[in-house]
Amino acid sequence: MKKLLNGLLIILLTGSPMITVISCKTKNNNDNGDVNNNLTPLQNEMIEGASFISKLIVAGRHENLNYNINEILSLFLTPEPESLKLPVTYNYEGQNVNLTEDLNKYKNYLAPNIDKINNGTNATMAASYIMGMYDNDFYSKIINGDVSDEKPAYYFNDTFSEDGNQGFNKKSNNAMGFAAGLGKNIDLSEEENRRNLAWGIQDTGALSNYLLSKGFDGANPGDTNGKSNEVSKPSDSTGGSNGSGYLYYNSLLLNGSAKKSAIYPNKKVSDKIADLDFGSYNDLQEKNENIRNSFSSALNASKPNEMKLFNSTGNILVKEAGDNKAKGYISLFASMFDNFSETFNGASMLTEFSNILTPYIYSKESGLDVNQIAQAVGFSFITNLWQGLKNISSDSLNKNVITDEILKSINSLDPALEPLTDLFGFIIPNVKDLGIDKLFSKQDQDVKLPGTNAKNIYQIIDKIYANFEKLSENDKESFINSMFVDDKSPFKSAYSKLIEYMSDDVWNESVKSNNIGGMNLLKLGSEVYRMAADKDYQDLIKQIQVDYKDYTKISELSSSSKTELMSQLGYKNSAYEENSPLYKLYNGVTNDSVLGEKEFRIMVEGFRDYLSRDMEVVHGGVIQYLTDKKYWSIDDISMDTNNNTQTKGKMSFTINYKGNGDVTSNASMQKTKLNVPNKFNPYQTILNYQDDEISKLKGQNLLDEEKIKLSGKVLGIDELKMNDEQIINYDGYGNFKDYKTVNNKYKITWENISENSESPYWIITGINCYNENGDEFYNIY
Repeated sequence: MKKLLNGLLIILLTGSPMITVISCKTKNNNDNGDVNNNLTPLQNEMIEGASFISKLIVAGRHENLNYNINEILSLFLTPEPESLKLPVTYNYEGQNVNLTEDLNKYKNYLAPNIDKINNGTNATMAASYIMGMYDNDFYSKIINGDVSDEKPAYYFNDTFSEDGNQGFNKKSNNAMGFAAGLGKNIDLSEEENRRNLAWGIQDTGALSNYLLSKGFDGANPGDTNGKSNEVSKPSDSTGGSNGSGYLYYNSLLLNGSAKKSAIYPNKKVSDKIADLDFGSYNDLQEKNENIRNSFSSALNASKPNEMKLFNSTGNILVKEAGDNKAKGYISLFASMFDNFSETFNGASMLTEFSNILTPYIYSKESGLDVNQIAQAVGFSFITNLWQGLKNISSDSLNKNVITDEILKSINSLDPALEPLTDLFGFIIPNVKDLGIDKLFSKQDQDVKLPGTNAKNIYQIIDKIYANFEKLSENDKESFINSMFVDDKSPFKSAYSKLIEYMSDDVWNESVKSNNIGGMNLLKLGSEVYRMAADKDYQDLIKQIQVDYKDYTKISELSSSSKTELMSQLGYKNSAYEENSPLYKLYNGVTNDSVLGEKEFRIMVEGFRDYLSRDMEVVHGGVIQYLTDKKYWSIDDISMDTNNNTQTKGKMSFTINYKGNGDVTSNASMQKTKLNVPNKFNPYQTILNYQDDEISKLKGQNLLDEEKIKLSGKVLGIDELKMNDEQIINYDGYGNFKDYKTVNNKYKITWENISENSESPYWIITGINCYNENGDEFYNIY
C-alpha cells in the first residue's frame, strides 16, 4: 500500500493576465503571509510564490540552515516522486502546517512547465533550473519543450550520455549525467548579476567546498539518490537521468553511496575522499548514539576523540523525505483541502483534485506512472463505496434498515470496479477499471444502459439512509458499529488500506460521529454516483475525453487548454457555475451544511495528525525556520507588471531572515567579491572520475575545453589563498542542533524570460547578500 500512495501529486494550472502595473515599497510583518494591500491579487500571489522559492534557496546558504539546495528543491517541487517526498501538511504543537499554498503559486503562475519534468523517471532538480545563472537558451526546452518529438519532452541540456546524448525524459537518446555543465551548447549568462548566481549548485551545504577540494564532487553519473530503495536505476529507455554531482549531495552523505547506480554500482562516497576517514550516518548510527541522535555524518569516523560531525540538517531533511514518502503523498491529499477556493489558483487545485478523485484525463496503458497511481488511489475512494455495499450479507443486517428489497437491489449490482490490484504483494493501478467513464459504462448493465449501476447505488443509499433515520439512538449506534466499526464490517473492510494512514481512532471518530457519521459519508460519496448516472455529465466526460485524447495528465495541457478544461467543468468568470461538476465538488468538500462534509474533514485531519509525531524533530529543528513567517520579513517590493505572462516582466523584493543559522560558518563575513569567469562550471564536475567518457565526448567535439580546465576547482581557494581551516570555517558543519539566531538580508530579483505566453518561466536573476551589519558579502564558488 505504501508504494501506491507515492503518487498523490499536485499538478497546477497557469494564471490569467492582468492589465495594470504597480510598484510599491512596504514591509509585510503580518499574519497574512506576504500579502500587500497595494498589490493586485495576482501580483500578491506572484510575490508569495517567488518568495517561497527564494526562501528555500537562501535558507540553504552556509550562513543560514546550510543544506545543499538542489535535492531540497526536489523534495518540494518535483522530480524523484517515487523515492523522496517531504510531507507538506501535518500538525506541530497544535498548529496546522501546510507548505503547499505558496508553493502552488510558484508553479501556477511563475513556472507551470516545471511539473512537466515530473513523469516518474529519474530526473531531479538542479538550482540552475530556477536560478538564472545560464543564458536564456539554457531554459528553452523547459519553456517550449523539444518540438522535434511528436509529444514534446521537457528538460535541460546540462549533462550527457557516454554516446553524447543530451536531455532527459525523452523516449530515447537520453543523457545519463556525464560531463555535467561541460557542454559547448550551454553558457553562463553575459549578465554579471546572473552569472554570479553560479554558487547555487555547489557552494551550499555543509563542508561542500572543503570536500570538493579533497575530491568529492557528489554523485556519479547514473546514480540515484542515496536514500530510497524504491527508486529504479536510470536507463535510456526510461528517460535517462540528469542526476549526478551535487544533485544528490545530502542523501549521499546520509547513506554513504547511491541506493542504485546504472553505471557505478559499487562506488561509495569514501572512495573519493579516502584520506578524510568519512563515515555516513547510515554506517555509523547503529553503533554511535551521538550520530544517531544528531543525524550527522562524520569525518575522522574511526577516531572517536577526533570525530567531526557534519551535515545533520541536509541529512534529516532527506531522511524524513525518504522514510515518510508514502505519508508525504497522503499529506498532499490532505493539503489540497486547505487550498480550494473560487480564486483561479484555488479552482486550479480543485480541477486537479477532480481528476484524481474522478479521473477523466488519464493513461490507458498499464504502468507505475505516479499520476496514474494517484488517480487509482483517488478513484478507489469512490469505488470502495460500491465494494462496501457488495460486502453486505444477509446474516448481519438490521432488517429495519437493510430490507429484503434493498438487499435484492444490492445483490443485483454488478461487481465493483477495482482500480487497484494486488500483484505479488504490491498494489498497482488496474487501468481496465480506472476512470470515471468506467463508473457508468464498463460493467455489464452499464454497457446496455450507461449509468445503471450508479443510479442503483445512489438510490440504495438514499433508501438505507431514510430507514436509518427512523431508528432509535441505540439502534443507530448498533447499526453504525455493524457497518463501519466492527472488524470485517462491510465498509471498514472496503476502506481498510486507507484506514492505515489515518488510524482506527480517526476512522471511528468520523464514522461514529453523532451516531450518524458513517451514513453521512455514504451520502456524500453517493453524490458522485448520482452525477455519474446523469446523461449530461456522461456526455460532458465523453467530450472532454475526445478533446484531450492525446493527453494523460492535466500538467501536459497548455495554459489555454487548461483554462478551457476548467470552463467545461464549470469554472467561469472567477466563480463556479451552479450545478456544474466543480460546483458540486467544491460544495461537497467545503460546505459544512452538506451531509458528510464534517466527517470527511475529520478523516482529512486524521491524515495530518498521523504525521505529527514523525515530523516533530525535523520541523522543530529545521522546517519551522523555512515556513514560519515570524522568522522572515519582506519589504521593498517592486513590480513592473501584474501579468504573469509578460515577457521581460520583473519583480524584486528584500527578504530578511532572523531564524536559526549555522554559526560555525563565517560565510556572511566573506566580503571579497570574486570574478566568475564566463567558462566557470557551476556543476563543478571532477574529470578524473569520468576520464573515459570525457575523452569520448571530447572526441565528438561536444565539450568546452575552457570549462574543463576550470571545473572541479573552488574559485576562492586560489584567489583568496584559503587554507583548509579557512575553507571549513567558511562552509560550516551544518548541524542544526548547534544553530543560533542569525540576521541576514537578501535583495532578490525575478524575471520572466519566456516569450511564450502559454508557458511563462520566471527565474531568479539576482541575489545580493547583506549581513547583520549591513555589509554585502559574497560566495567563493
